[in-house]
Amino acid sequence: MYRCMVDVEQVEAASLLASLGLDTDTRESLANRWHVRWTNGNRRDDTHRVLYQCDCGYNHTAAGTKIRQNPVPFTECPAHVELTYVVSTQRILRIRGLSKHNAACEAAEYSQIPRCPLHPSVFAVALKQLAEGVNLDNIHEKNTQMFKAGLYKGQPTNMDESKSAYRWLLKRHDTRSLYRQYNCLHGINVTEAANVNIDEWMDKTSPRYNPKIADAIFHYSARAERGDRFEVCIATDEMKEAAWRHGDRSQILLDGTFGVSTKKILLFILMGLDEKRRGEPLAMFLFSAPSGNRHTAAGYNTEILEKLLRAWRTSLGERDGRTFNPAVAITDTDLMERNALMRVFPDIWLLICKFHLPRMARLETELVATTNFNEAREMLAKEKAVLERMLVDYPMIASNGLEHLRYLGDGYWMKDESLWRSWSDYGRRYAAVLLHCDIEGVLTTTNHLESFNGILKRKHLRRWQRGNRRLRVDVLIKLLVTKILPAIFEQRTLEVQEEDHWRRILLTLPGGTALVSGLSSNAGRAVLPPIAYFVQDTARDQAAAELLQENQISVPAFDFRTQSFLFTCYSSYATVYDPHPTLYNIAVSTDGSGCCDCADFTQRGGACKHLRAALLWLDKRRSEDPRTPSVTLPCSEDEARKRTRTDLFSRLQDTGGVAPSLPTGVMRGIPAAVVDEAIREANEMLYEDVGEDGEGKEDSREDGEEEDDDSDLESVATDAGEDGEFIFTALGHTGSTRRAIDEQTFARVLFDLACVAPKLGQLGRYLKDTHGMFSPADAEKAAQAKADIDLLSEQLGRLLEMKGPPISEPHQTSATPERPQTPKPTFATSLSLSKQEVAKGSQSGGQSEVERMRLKRASLYPHSPEKDAKRHQSYGHD
Repeated sequence: MYRCMVDVEQVEAASLLASLGLDTDTRESLANRWHVRWTNGNRRDDTHRVLYQCDCGYNHTAAGTKIRQNPVPFTECPAHVELTYVVSTQRILRIRGLSKHNAACEAAEYSQIPRCPLHPSVFAVALKQLAEGVNLDNIHEKNTQMFKAGLYKGQPTNMDESKSAYRWLLKRHDTRSLYRQYNCLHGINVTEAANVNIDEWMDKTSPRYNPKIADAIFHYSARAERGDRFEVCIATDEMKEAAWRHGDRSQILLDGTFGVSTKKILLFILMGLDEKRRGEPLAMFLFSAPSGNRHTAAGYNTEILEKLLRAWRTSLGERDGRTFNPAVAITDTDLMERNALMRVFPDIWLLICKFHLPRMARLETELVATTNFNEAREMLAKEKAVLERMLVDYPMIASNGLEHLRYLGDGYWMKDESLWRSWSDYGRRYAAVLLHCDIEGVLTTTNHLESFNGILKRKHLRRWQRGNRRLRVDVLIKLLVTKILPAIFEQRTLEVQEEDHWRRILLTLPGGTALVSGLSSNAGRAVLPPIAYFVQDTARDQAAAELLQENQISVPAFDFRTQSFLFTCYSSYATVYDPHPTLYNIAVSTDGSGCCDCADFTQRGGACKHLRAALLWLDKRRSEDPRTPSVTLPCSEDEARKRTRTDLFSRLQDTGGVAPSLPTGVMRGIPAAVVDEAIREANEMLYEDVGEDGEGKEDSREDGEEEDDDSDLESVATDAGEDGEFIFTALGHTGSTRRAIDEQTFARVLFDLACVAPKLGQLGRYLKDTHGMFSPADAEKAAQAKADIDLLSEQLGRLLEMKGPPISEPHQTSATPERPQTPKPTFATSLSLSKQEVAKGSQSGGQSEVERMRLKRASLYPHSPEKDAKRHQSYGHD
């Protein structure tokens, strides 16, 4: 024992350490055989204990490793020294142990090259960078720069003459130690199992209890039994406030993802929209797949989602005497997500993301835009009639088309009106009524959530990954609670503060009040009608050339009053089998203005393919007859609005053109002789009073302007008049939503059974003729298959035995089954009785911390029954 304040005793202690080879200089030499086996600090009295052991006394086989890493052999050397000192002053308090090495140790020779450790100052700089979120590439780059400049603390000025055994350049294998040190600094013991770490953070009786994490996790359940799931649900205070502000009586999104952890853990995210319609996470649900699950993405069901959603709703409590209730939710076509939302929020209106519907081609786009179920079915009937007439000439194409129509119609998506409402514009209009907003304010896709999933994985999580390896689940949870989620909300808060500051500055300017008012109400954004202008667009130009080549655009009539060429053009989808093909009216004026009544022009403006085809027709005619007027559209929208003085839409309404007829027997097109004759007849009338219009301007494209390749948005479904004119059929939307989910379930099951059931019957006939026995492995597979088939058979039998209509009518709300409102356990440790007994025993006096942790590890199953998600070895060359 040594006294801190007695210098003579401190000199004596330092001399003893030097004689043992434990002074600073000796420990840094290459011949040093002492290594730290454990350390233990005490913050209350500022002391630290370190145990040094001779390398010859370390038995690697006892530690469970096959390959010995120490450069000297194991000789059973008993030498060890325990050192206790004061951290702040480095004064030595005690030195004890067995300092004498055995004879075999003293005679031992190095059997392999000793390791060259990295200097602590290099780790210190790298750890500081890692805490700031710097990636490994930048850490290595700064390490190289600092080493070349000699900027590290303790770095020798002349490396050639230095005898230091330390390295200064980071190597690939150093990243493991770097991340371990970083996690240790932030309270994550990576030598402990992840599920034990999480349970320690949530256990109030544990010395490692973390109140910040425990407050953010509103539901936690460990795997105390083999059949249990590991469940962690996160909602920070900012997320709960955002849920009430942006989710209550508003719209939410729900979707799941995986691939975020080394263990195969599912992550479901609930999202709302803030004032700027940006996605805002409201809650995160992490849970493991059930035991025996073969595929992570399929490791969930309605019950687990319902349980976690109820826990979230309970954690939000009440405000103004009412519980949290979102009005609208949008998901993909996942029936389990939709059923869970319906069970927890019986009055919710469910929408389906349009990008998760069948391939969004022309017909599907038109069906999504419908607001009347009968009109939607008429569209299918029209398409069916066209395909039936094609059966003789094109049997394969027509048969495939009819099969797809059956899938869209009675086979699945339009089997029932309730299901149609969930993905059509009717559903969006009804949602707009519930949300008290314009239809544009209702989401049509889950893109906000899909984008957030991508940003979470590729940006936020990647900053903390080592070589793009997935994170441990305890590291993931701690990063979400302490780093990622707070950073998202802090960024939003800072943006609001900056915008408020900018508004205050604007108010000091003359007319600033009007400017600020315009920013708040978007009053400066006037909704202008579409206008024609020409920018280069390869896709639309090619489509226009095809229209002209196939003679789908008519010979124009000339309106002398407006000085305009009036064309009619078939839809590019028109065929000879269609008795009523879609026609579009086009007007091109000699003053450089124009318009078309197709969806592409009315929604975007610019120059649709029909306008471009009209211009090509005029150019072609001008090459044959120079008297044809030159018509050039403006090169930008601004230029077009300056030049336009006439409402071309009124001309189209006042003047009708004669549409060309599609000759029988011709797929698309009119014989060239007929067109030439029509042109010659038109020229005699056309050029009598019309002079040349000067030279045209060269076409150009504005920088940065994006164009949509889909130029034929030819939807026959139109809006049902003004907002006040749209009338909803009488329905209680609770029953309608329940019916939509049931119909989607029936359609999905019956559609798949139509393909699978015959195959199952065939498999049964195969087995009927066999007389052998299953092997044990095959018997296990067969038993699992039989269990799945029995479950399906049981449910089909239940539905077949039901009397009366199995599904409620839309106006009936009693069809929604009542669910118990008793909240599930949401306290810190929701474990089985056996674990609670263990926890109770750990609180009794006299039990050591080592014994408590041993009992806890024994009581907990790993947080996921599946193996780690590991990357396969890559054999590619850089």
